[in-house]
Amino acid sequence: MVNQLAQVGPFRDLPLAALEGLSQQCSSAHRQAGEILYDSAEKVPPCVFLIVAGRVEILQGQTKMALVAVGRASAGQLVGEFTALDGVRGHNLVRAIEATQSVTIPQDVFRGLIEQHPPVALNLLRDMIGIIRKLNDRMALLAGTHAEFERIRQDLFRFVV
Repeated sequence: MVNQLAQVGPFRDLPLAALEGLSQQCSSAHRQAGEILYDSAEKVPPCVFLIVAGRVEILQGQTKMALVAVGRASAGQLVGEFTALDGVRGHNLVRAIEATQSVTIPQDVFRGLIEQHPPVALNLLRDMIGIIRKLNDRMALLAGTHAEFERIRQDLFRFVV
């Protein structure tokens, strides 16, 4: 598990002793396609998942019946780091898309790691900035699409009147 943790962006600068200590506080799990890794409705404490192999989808919504896919993660990526940091839960579900192996990092362990090893915080911040930039690009694309949609609607409306 130490080698798997060392491959992940935020943990890449951790000394071997810290990686070994982290691995002792984590657990490993295997899920088949369709199986749930995390469901906030089950009132389990927030945690961070490192996806070692396979892929998962992240679903979010106001209720279990209104869940919408908001993201995917694959090998080498973390899931749940935002919730582990800010404690805001909402209704979230993490489900395996295919056979998936993951490492579960308890919230307090994850936070302690950030407090004790500033390079982890800096690496995590860089990763989060990357996520924010991608979302910003997607929003700009959607805004442009919406503007084009509106122009087409106005052109069509001209012919209806």
